[in-house]
Amino acid sequence: MIRYNSLINCERKRIDLLKELEGRLTHNNKAGLKVGNLGVSLVSIMFSEISNKNFFIKRALSILNNNILLLEDVYYNSPMYSMEICETGWFFEFLKRYNLIYFNDNALSDKFDNLIHYQLEKKLLMLDLDTCEGALAEGFYLISKSKVNKKDLFWINNIVDIINKHYDNVDIVRYVGISHGLSGILLFLNKCYERNVNNVEVREVMLKIINYISSTININNDKFFPTKINTGEGYITNCWSFGDPGILFTIVKCLSTLKVKDNNSEVQKLIFYLSERLIKNKRQITDLGIWYGASGILIYNNILYKKYKYSLLRKDNNYWYEYIMNRIPENFPIKSVSNPDTVDKYSDSLVHGLPGIILALLFTCDYKKFYKYTELLYY
Repeated sequence: MIRYNSLINCERKRIDLLKELEGRLTHNNKAGLKVGNLGVSLVSIMFSEISNKNFFIKRALSILNNNILLLEDVYYNSPMYSMEICETGWFFEFLKRYNLIYFNDNALSDKFDNLIHYQLEKKLLMLDLDTCEGALAEGFYLISKSKVNKKDLFWINNIVDIINKHYDNVDIVRYVGISHGLSGILLFLNKCYERNVNNVEVREVMLKIINYISSTININNDKFFPTKINTGEGYITNCWSFGDPGILFTIVKCLSTLKVKDNNSEVQKLIFYLSERLIKNKRQITDLGIWYGASGILIYNNILYKKYKYSLLRKDNNYWYEYIMNRIPENFPIKSVSNPDTVDKYSDSLVHGLPGIILALLFTCDYKKFYKYTELLYY
């Protein structure tokens, strides 16, 4: 067991292990960030900040170009095409904002922006507020652009208005978590507030949704928040995407953005109880990935401890870091849950596979250098 302080400068052999695993990644033939090939590109860019920059940048660029070719291929058939375009656009904006890699994407932006506006209009007419596949996919891309034009702003304000009218309609917004649900909607509104877009209405809607989510809390249960708001159902309780860690993170982040302190004692109590529950129920957490497993918990702990100063999570950081590192050899390649004799088809994806695990571990090793990459998980 390494000491907590030594996490800042991770043992060399552990960095070497992560580099070796990165070298084994083979990007899939699918566009996009969450389950597409950009997750591998992201990890290569992270490694370019600490080792052999030219090699890793070259690898990242190759994957980026492959992603663009897939999106431009008339024979490329994906049911998530619109989402993949938005994820690609958001990723490119991220790379430009932090000056991580140089490329000219102006032609790509011009080509795809019209399609994004068209898809967004259709989704809003259907009141589809899903954060992954619905109007929020386009919304996250538009609000992330370095230059938000008048047309973008028109559609962003339309999304905010529809959220304000329908966030508590359980036939439209069924889930509470980041994936597909109210917490993901809150993170979109948080981005709007940070960009000074329609701040009066956005603040009002954010507070209403936080209160609405808070009304579902059951602190005496083995889960604080339901998965589905209309049924109280809670089948994935200890994960970033649908469960309590992602929901609590969202509430903490949004209250901090809005500078609201009234709920701090209640939130701290929930964080303390969740910390105890996660370690107590560790045997239920068999997945190492971000969306449903230990890497999402590690990222949650890191951000709440280091950014939002919840000191009670200090020991948890060490615990979950070691938990993942000790299980990587026996869990690679990542096996399918339904058929352990086969490799999971998402094993090279950011949210389910090894790229996300590496992101979480590097982030723990150097919080300041790698914190920016976690914003790609806020939807």
